[in-house]
Amino acid sequence: MPDQDLLRATLRDQWHLVPGEITALPDTLMSYGWEVISGPDRYVARLSEQACRKPVEAGLAAAEHLRGRDIAAGEPVRTLGGGLTVQTEDGALAVLRRLPGRRLDGADPIDQQWWGDRLGVVHRALQGFHHPGLGPWQLPDPEAAHLAVEPWLRGAVAGAVAAALRLTITDRL
Repeated sequence: MPDQDLLRATLRDQWHLVPGEITALPDTLMSYGWEVISGPDRYVARLSEQACRKPVEAGLAAAEHLRGRDIAAGEPVRTLGGGLTVQTEDGALAVLRRLPGRRLDGADPIDQQWWGDRLGVVHRALQGFHHPGLGPWQLPDPEAAHLAVEPWLRGAVAGAVAAALRLTITDRL
């Protein structure tokens, strides 16, 4: 993980962002994140393993695609050179404008419902979206270790996988 000085220097050099405050976000699978405040604006900086750069860029391109369809998604901030990410000694760094509002609470049933509804909207909007960084679709593994990050997540994924398998008759989810 880069130190604060390297992160500040990279944000300044590659995005012309001068952070007033940088706060670490909870670690996620294969990445680190920070909330960055620069003047009145809030951003999320995400550092991913170099091997994940193409899929990360595919996700950033998908966010741009969604925004073009009036679906709120973190807006990728392109580097001064026009890239979606920049290579650092610690991995690929991306910056997104932070959406207003609070973080969702995975334990709150209302937030879970809202989260699921929004994911459905997003998946419909991404039908036909293509990017060279996307691999072929694979069902998630309900036994994957990273699903332990939230107590409800493994059961929800297992239920979704079972429902998806039942839908294979139609060849369309």
